[in-house]
Amino acid sequence: MSIAQAQQIADKMEQGDSRDVFLIIRSTGMRPSEAYAMRWENINLERRTYANPTGKTRSARRTVPLADLGLGDPAEILRRRHPEQGMPVGGWVFPSTQSSTGHIGSISQSYNAARDRAGLPKTLIRYPARHGALTDLSQVMSVREVMAIAGHTDMQVAARYQHPNIDSIQDKIVTLRKVM
Repeated sequence: MSIAQAQQIADKMEQGDSRDVFLIIRSTGMRPSEAYAMRWENINLERRTYANPTGKTRSARRTVPLADLGLGDPAEILRRRHPEQGMPVGGWVFPSTQSSTGHIGSISQSYNAARDRAGLPKTLIRYPARHGALTDLSQVMSVREVMAIAGHTDMQVAARYQHPNIDSIQDKIVTLRKVM
């Protein structure tokens, strides 16, 4: 999912939890379930980070940069939400009284409706928002850095986000020759 496609979808979503979660996933590369379960006590807006406290592996429990990839600044989204929720020091960022977990559990309905209104294919499901963010980050970071952000332990999984660009490779070779 490109930033342009994500912007088309976000533009068709109503302001609120689903849109904010979607923009956070697309900007940070967090798993949807991690974004749904964000807690205020794990956010450091000064450092622009989120300390993900849970996950099925040790690497899933990690610090995630709240990166602005040009779609929607996650730190700004959270700065706006914080006073709207009464400046809590703890608790869910995306609370829901309709969920047994206490936080929202899905944005599928609003995502699918917005994608359809944007005229994008039904094959563009919401999980590629994570893939798009990690692909964008892999253009400027090493595989190890992308692994750390994504919470991966397997290099082969992280390598899926690497899409080498021959022009970029040529530029790097030219730069290397100048340095040598």
